Amino acid sequence: FRGLGIRGSVAGAWMWIIPCGSCFAMEAGGIGNDFTATIYLLAGITFALKARDSGKPLLLVLALLSGALLTCAKASNLPLLLPVAICVLAALIRHPKLIIPGAATSVFALTISFVPLAIANVNHTGTWTGSPNSIQNLKNPVAGFVGNSLQLGTASLAPALFPLAPSWNNWMSQAAVQKRLAVLRKDFPEINLKLVEMASEEGSGIGLGVSASLILATLAAFRRFRAPHGRQFAIWVAVGFWISLLTVMTKLGNPSVPRIVACYYPGLVVLPLILFDTARVTRNRIWRASATILLLPIVPALLFSPARPIIRLDKAVAWLGAGNPKSHWVERLNVVYDVYSKRSDEHVAVRNLLPAGAKTIGFAGTDGDSEYSFWMPLGERRVQDLTPQPGKKLPSPQGLDAIVTSDWGSDDRFGITPEQMALALDWKILASVPIRRLASFGEVRWCVLVPKEASLPEAHGSSVE
Repeated sequence: FRGLGIRGSVAGAWMWIIPCGSCFAMEAGGIGNDFTATIYLLAGITFALKARDSGKPLLLVLALLSGALLTCAKASNLPLLLPVAICVLAALIRHPKLIIPGAATSVFALTISFVPLAIANVNHTGTWTGSPNSIQNLKNPVAGFVGNSLQLGTASLAPALFPLAPSWNNWMSQAAVQKRLAVLRKDFPEINLKLVEMASEEGSGIGLGVSASLILATLAAFRRFRAPHGRQFAIWVAVGFWISLLTVMTKLGNPSVPRIVACYYPGLVVLPLILFDTARVTRNRIWRASATILLLPIVPALLFSPARPIIRLDKAVAWLGAGNPKSHWVERLNVVYDVYSKRSDEHVAVRNLLPAGAKTIGFAGTDGDSEYSFWMPLGERRVQDLTPQPGKKLPSPQGLDAIVTSDWGSDDRFGITPEQMALALDWKILASVPIRRLASFGEVRWCVLVPKEASLPEAHGSSVE
């Protein structure tokens, strides 16, 4: 921020505010890869700015490598190369001697960028994205802009703790609201405007705390608009961030866009901070107190997060509501904490149904299901992904000891039920068990298919059909 001409006191305040955004705070303790590449973005911009000021080749090299790693972390970060490229280009224009080391570094940088994966995607799927027929690849940019504006706006105004989320979701489910969204869903089928009671790493955007702090600071400094004279370069970089976001909004029809664009948020803050002199505002006690109050809800969200609870809220609520154990809140919390407690090995009940001697497992789940559970114990089993042949035909089961699939998985991959899969392969369903991997959805039946001559598994306490 200081390298782009923002005052040190303002940059110092936002250094603390932005990391309190829901998508940053909730993912910091998990394995999500949405926010982690923010480090590469900040490094790319910072090293390029320093190279522009000093002309040192090493700084330009670090900027280019940071930009490559930015795209390697997540393909949706590709548009963010624009603001990084603007800073790199400025360094090259001011110091032409950097062109040769920059060109040499770029060749190596391609090998640690998204390019190798893009080549693999082209070879295996025919398109660099890896999903040629995905409904998330939007054809109508206007629908993408409108839909993602709604998604980003909703997520940006959602507090970290929002007990009224069920009421909001019920309102969104009303026929009148759905009728208005029906037109948009024709071109943006997976739009999602639902909210959750507590921020989570799966679906949180920047959140109300950061958004409201920025809005209040901008409104308070609205009369202190600063002419762009002498700051054209910084404004170009700031505008580059918004162009990058616009590109994602018009192309990607993912219901989790507010989380996916986590890397974009720090750059989006730059433009208003450059155009409006907020130094006085950030020193104002009222604004500081307001920002602190707005950001505080992220603390209990971290303490009670079902994914990594420091304090299990379900037990506290059950104790407080001992006289009403069937209340909605007690039941809801019990489900959420139970689902998350099994998330690290969510298909263990299915694995327990496998024959003791099964070493090679065929997997046919949805794109949201993990194969991890079926590799256990590590080093003793191998999982082979079952992908449909042309026309959604089943692949040969040769070499497989068992196949695991669900009602959703078999339909998603092959358009059939597990029973029809077993019949087509001349196998049998050895056992099945219901699994609930998402608190927002009910249980889904998972089945273990084996050759007809296979015996029953050893007893593990699971139901067998």
